[in-house]
Amino acid sequence: MFFFRRYDYLLERRRVNLELEFIEVFSYLRIYLSNSESVYRSLVQSSEYTSQQMKNEINTFVKKIDDDKTIKPFIEFSNLFKNKLIEEVMISLYQMIDGGFTNNYLNQFITLFDNFKNRYLNEDLHKRIKKMDLFNSLSLFGGAYIMLLILLLIVNAIGGLINGF
Repeated sequence: MFFFRRYDYLLERRRVNLELEFIEVFSYLRIYLSNSESVYRSLVQSSEYTSQQMKNEINTFVKKIDDDKTIKPFIEFSNLFKNKLIEEVMISLYQMIDGGFTNNYLNQFITLFDNFKNRYLNEDLHKRIKKMDLFNSLSLFGGAYIMLLILLLIVNAIGGLINGF
């Protein structure tokens, strides 16, 4: 049973790592876009700062953009991730290509990406706090268990002294 659940755990861990890398890559992408680079060139340049797995995904995405100029490659790339806010960010990125590179689309992209990043990092922080609360609770229960054992040992020792053992 553990062996089968391990596979699900590894897939979930891979997804979480890809989402964290998405935040990192698109932070670089945002910098390139703010410096008036094209979306295509920004994607290629920002992929240089990722792991091999994410780099392969981005290169596949860029090749799909070359073949298909519609929104389909952007949606397919966002489907790699579980979070639906990534889809909104990718649609915003497509609008920058489709509608021309204007400050309105850039500001929309930056706003959506910053909202996604803040929400994701806040959720991650709450998960870590929850996990730390669990560890604190377990340590309190462990301390109470040790205190109970010490109490029982003391009562047993005093009982032994009173009975003459």
